[in-house]
Amino acid sequence: MTRSTNRPSARPSARHVLPEFTERTSSGTRTLDPYSKLLEERIVFLGTPIDDTYAAAVHDTMRYVSCEVETVCLGQAASAAAVLLAAGTPGKRYALPGARVLLQQPHLSEPVQGQASDLAIQADELLRTRARMEELLARHTGRSRERIGADIERDTILDARQALEYGLIDRIVPSRKAALGAPDDASGTSDTPGVG
Repeated sequence: MTRSTNRPSARPSARHVLPEFTERTSSGTRTLDPYSKLLEERIVFLGTPIDDTYAAAVHDTMRYVSCEVETVCLGQAASAAAVLLAAGTPGKRYALPGARVLLQQPHLSEPVQGQASDLAIQADELLRTRARMEELLARHTGRSRERIGADIERDTILDARQALEYGLIDRIVPSRKAALGAPDDASGTSDTPGVG
């Protein structure tokens, strides 16, 4: 008969190795584990048109969190997505050179059916959503609400340069490195203001 002992073995039976890596920063070097690095940035990619209700929730979340929120326009930011682009942390709102921004009034994604009173309710909600969009774009761009209202009355399509001039973005960046402040090419600069 063998006796069992409750002594822990001298060697652990499992080893959990947490890898580390060192990166250079503007203030020197720092060592991080992969989990900390992954939690360092929060990236939300909106690759399809976004409903005004969902956009309002994303916007409220962007305003609620204490961290800075960087926004980047890849391709197109239309309607409510343009509001989200402009709602990023000032100084951290970017667009790639080929991006475009479409300013337009909110619209219903599907035909509305029902009684006249139901249609009136939907129309009132649509007008309320438009007023909120005008208010947010005015706040984030510095433009007057009247100017925003006139611009979204009919579709207004802006290229990256025009979005910069409009106040929707702060910089046009050719790459992620440029957005982070690292030189993208040998010179690291651009002759065009707001670019690079």
